[in-house]
Amino acid sequence: MVPQSHLLEATLRLSGATLNLPGLARLARFATATPHAASWRGWLARWLGHAELANAPPASIVALTVSAAQIAAAQSVWLAQPLHLLASVHGVHLPPQGLLRLAQAEQLELARSFATTFAASGYGLIPLATGAFLLTAPSVPGEVHTADPAECAGATLSEALPQGPGAGSLRRVGVEIEMWLHAQPLNVARERAGALPISALWLWGGGPPWAARARRGAAADRHVLSDDPYVQGLAQLAGAPSGPLPESLQAQPLESARVLAQLPVAPPVRAEHEPGSLAPALERLDREWVAPAAAAVARGELAELTLVSERSALSLTAHSSLKLWRRARAPLHALQ
Repeated sequence: MVPQSHLLEATLRLSGATLNLPGLARLARFATATPHAASWRGWLARWLGHAELANAPPASIVALTVSAAQIAAAQSVWLAQPLHLLASVHGVHLPPQGLLRLAQAEQLELARSFATTFAASGYGLIPLATGAFLLTAPSVPGEVHTADPAECAGATLSEALPQGPGAGSLRRVGVEIEMWLHAQPLNVARERAGALPISALWLWGGGPPWAARARRGAAADRHVLSDDPYVQGLAQLAGAPSGPLPESLQAQPLESARVLAQLPVAPPVRAEHEPGSLAPALERLDREWVAPAAAAVARGELAELTLVSERSALSLTAHSSLKLWRRARAPLHALQ
């Protein structure tokens, strides 16, 4: 979640890994799939009983997960996704491995440098758990339409650039950030280490900053597990218990009747040049969490387990295993 199953599949294919994923295989075969009509964010808002939040600016919801002091001076907030871009005669291209997840030390280094360069302009960077940033900014004059960079992977970006009356201002900020990144020592260090350099911070999903808000209703029977600050902010608004996905089911037993998990399937840091490192991490996640959770559903200890990706949601209940006519499917289908 900005999780990406197609990127995971491509990375694993490059590694030639043979995976043992019984938990995901069970979900792929027996779970009920619900494709997202528009976006997984809108689907999640409705799953939590708050359809009115389906079209809320993602950055506004993410702002709920940072301290009020960090956004106190901001008039708008934007999600800032680090990208590695390729230029060609056909335009600027975002390769599948171009969605970068920075290490915390890299985020802090960039945030400090950004503060030195841009603070006088009213901009700031706040590191997020996803390896990306929240950009705090002055208000943008006019409406701006932006695209989720995860939906642009593998394509040229000419048609995905910001549009609308205020787009010019946002594009100019993006160009200034690209020039600043070009001179960053961090990029030199990444290239020496064999990692892809950071070409840009893709600004999208902007809106007014939301400080702490009253819960819009209790959804105590639904527990949300995700490292994504958007998911955690939405769960906070809905009054649903939430937290990061635990390393194992023993580390955090499931108490709610209905549990939704967003697996951290985006390539980890340096996965672009160490593709094989992702396979054992996924196997461990399946062994320690997915498979035990699916078994808890089969025993009736958990009413429902839902796995959400950017394409669809898979829901498993105790009755799902009765669908014996369903053929076995590849485990990664559970992420598509």
